[in-house]
Amino acid sequence: PGFWWSAFQLVTTVLILLLVLATAGYVAINVYLNFIPNMVAAAVTPWQIVNKSLLGLHIVTAFPPLLVGFYLFFPESRQGGNRTHRWLGTVYCAAIWISAVAGLILAAANSRGIVAQTGFGTLAMIWFSTTLFAYRTAREKDFIAHREWMIRSYAITLAVVTVRPLFL
Repeated sequence: PGFWWSAFQLVTTVLILLLVLATAGYVAINVYLNFIPNMVAAAVTPWQIVNKSLLGLHIVTAFPPLLVGFYLFFPESRQGGNRTHRWLGTVYCAAIWISAVAGLILAAANSRGIVAQTGFGTLAMIWFSTTLFAYRTAREKDFIAHREWMIRSYAITLAVVTVRPLFL
């Protein structure tokens, strides 16, 4: 790889990191200032309390994959059978599975119509599945396939970075 390719990779990496941090910061501030204080106060029916609780679970469990996933792509994190990589990868997967199931339930109850329900539901199922395949290939020690599935999984994780501005 030449100089321009290396420069492009560096700029892209920094840009993705900044977008991830900005999105995580925005969501954290929004959750802290708006969501938590208003969660019970704004919920009138038991279903609204369940819905708000699922949304909170979905948001909180989406944080670790968003932040940890970025680190797991660096070669230094996986050298020599690194236990930290394995442990953080397990946290990444478990958090996604919880968040995806909560997201799938939320998608079914989305008030913006069938298109939003289908889109968010499909996103949740793909997120769950790509992460499951990534986990399975790692357990089978097929690290080439594992890397490919993790790229897919993190690309879906980064959907929040692109979808979040649509709802500002």
